[in-house]
Amino acid sequence: MSKTLEARAGWLLVVVVGVALNLRPAIAAVPPLLDTIQADLGLSATGAGLLTALPVVCMGLFAPVGAALARRVGREAAVSCALALVGVGTLARGAGASVVPLYGGTLVAGIGIAIGGVL
Repeated sequence: MSKTLEARAGWLLVVVVGVALNLRPAIAAVPPLLDTIQADLGLSATGAGLLTALPVVCMGLFAPVGAALARRVGREAAVSCALALVGVGTLARGAGASVVPLYGGTLVAGIGIAIGGVL
């Protein structure tokens, strides 16, 4: 294997691991804080369950979009779009003290996770 090819493979591995690590916190951060979120926003048990289930539902519904998006704009652009959605969704969740940014941000982050997970 040539040095250039080895360097490219190494860089690709770093990028893949970096993307994978950035997809996890949007899902894993909520369960430990769920009691606090419930108390602060007055969420019912159903609302709290929906909050934790929403990213998983997005993975089922939006995973096919990832492959289609990659074919349309290319893998790199599709992964960038997925990471942008995760970032925007995660920021939106903390943007206000109401359920609208919480659920909206979770939905947007879940779509990004679904697209990024496929790619």
